[in-house]
Amino acid sequence: MPPRCSGSGLYLRLLAYGYTAQRFEQGIKSSEPLAELSAKDGSQKAFIDGLSPYGRRMLDKALAYENRLSSLKVDARRLFPMEIKGIPTATGKVIRMYQDSPRDDLLGQGMRK
Repeated sequence: MPPRCSGSGLYLRLLAYGYTAQRFEQGIKSSEPLAELSAKDGSQKAFIDGLSPYGRRMLDKALAYENRLSSLKVDARRLFPMEIKGIPTATGKVIRMYQDSPRDDLLGQGMRK
């Protein structure tokens, strides 16, 4: 059996809590640093323009991190079970299948990207 990567413990814990691909993707979406500010009304631009050089560097780092997380969206659908809307019993069954046979080999591939 290959050695587990450092993220596999967290992955297995998320499966144990019944995590789904949709929930993972929602977490990625909410991690967007400027998500609460509207681009349409100019509040994002005003916020960015008001940042100090240090604040701008921190925002750039946060945006880079969010881009890295966003690249995992495709992997989320391979790593986590899909929620079956309106049929919680079926969703529970799929979650249990993933808990019984975790796809942590795919997690290792994603961590090496």
